[in-house]
Amino acid sequence: MLTYVIATRQGMLWVTTGLIWLGLRLFWTLTRRYWLSLGTGLFLVALWSLANRLKLEARNEPILPAELTMYHAYGNLLKMVSLPVLAITF
Repeated sequence: MLTYVIATRQGMLWVTTGLIWLGLRLFWTLTRRYWLSLGTGLFLVALWSLANRLKLEARNEPILPAELTMYHAYGNLLKMVSLPVLAITF
């Protein structure tokens, strides 16, 4: 998979790297603390990577921007599942 990303999707890799770098610089500008912004930014990137990896294993597709706009539907979806089932899955 890594070979596919580097060889075939190199442009997307550069775009993603640029967006992560811009996000870190923005947070650094807002906080004026390098280590805080670096640690927080890397934590968020690791969290995003983990979520993306889990979704890739489940459906063979990454997290798409359209899915991020559907965050308001999660409340309705969680109402359909009973509390014991949620407790078991988490």
